[in-house]
Amino acid sequence: MDVDGAHGTAAAVDHLVAAGHRKIAFLGWPRGSGVGDDRAGGWREAMRRHDLPIRDLRVSSLDDVDAARTAVARVVGRATAVVAASDTLALGCYRALRDAGLSPGRDVAVVGFDDSPAAGLLSPSLSSVRQPLGEVGRACTRILMARIKDPDSAPERVLLAPELIVRESSSAEPRP
Repeated sequence: MDVDGAHGTAAAVDHLVAAGHRKIAFLGWPRGSGVGDDRAGGWREAMRRHDLPIRDLRVSSLDDVDAARTAVARVVGRATAVVAASDTLALGCYRALRDAGLSPGRDVAVVGFDDSPAAGLLSPSLSSVRQPLGEVGRACTRILMARIKDPDSAPERVLLAPELIVRESSSAEPRP
């Protein structure tokens, strides 16, 4: 049972490309995190599909606002948009942009991941990839009940698609 993180970050890139962005950074966790690598892979593949550069546009941080703020500062001024592997990282991106005198959503588009309760409360409200947690719970229950009923049955693999929730932070058109 899993949520397709690569699909989520690819959807974020597709949304930003449709808005005119061509320099889209990825703020993720250090390599070696299965979930983080999956989300980074979705960004990378979508960037390649759109024939966009990825060199020097991926930065890594622990899932901490201050660490993310420091990491994303390396791409401020080079990227017109940032896709973050979590909403916590996106908040660090907001801080780094403000430190540089830029406004998230106006000067640089930002998309997070997880659609945390705070995403809609931030200013500007944070576009974020929402995981279908209710559907995950129902699928886990169904799979568990099937295994209890027939312990010898083959394990079922389920991969659910997340949904991009578009809010104010990704409305920025790229600036020259």
